[in-house]
Amino acid sequence: MTPQIIFLDNRSAYERLEVCLAEIWEMVSEKFDISGDLPEDGILYENVNLDDSSLASRQILSNMLTEAMQQVSRFSCWYTKPARAYGMISTYYPSENQTKWNLAPEAIFEWKTQLSNLQEMVDQNLGIIRAMMLIATISKSESCSQKEVVAACSCDPPRMVKMYPKVFQNCEIICKDCGTKFGLDM
Repeated sequence: MTPQIIFLDNRSAYERLEVCLAEIWEMVSEKFDISGDLPEDGILYENVNLDDSSLASRQILSNMLTEAMQQVSRFSCWYTKPARAYGMISTYYPSENQTKWNLAPEAIFEWKTQLSNLQEMVDQNLGIIRAMMLIATISKSESCSQKEVVAACSCDPPRMVKMYPKVFQNCEIICKDCGTKFGLDM
């Protein structure tokens, strides 16, 4: 019997998750000729159901591939390829009246090693991932709840600037030409 070599990893489960995600994203980037940082947590964990880590890992990879499709340069050979070439299929869910992107069977086979590793990382980090999903949801709802307002100066015609209400409330913006404070355009 041959002895097995076991390497002890001093990194935390969360650090291993981050490394796993980064490695998968690097592979996706290489395959589809894209460059860019790992997508934000809100994108990675969108529509992820953590009740089943196998399905969760597939959805995370699906989110990565969807992001990759959007980042492909128009000068890349991948630019004109259909979603199926990326390993994606759209599925209609009548109960939700929604169409969602899912991994095609051949993509599940192609990425099986990465999906297995990712599934293990999801299992080990359920609490942290739930917290990251909650934070992403809260951040998204806060940014969506603030609609921009239009402020104008007294110039003729007035100069206009769009800003968030918080910015308008917290500072004075003065027009350099007429010297008046920008006010809400009614």
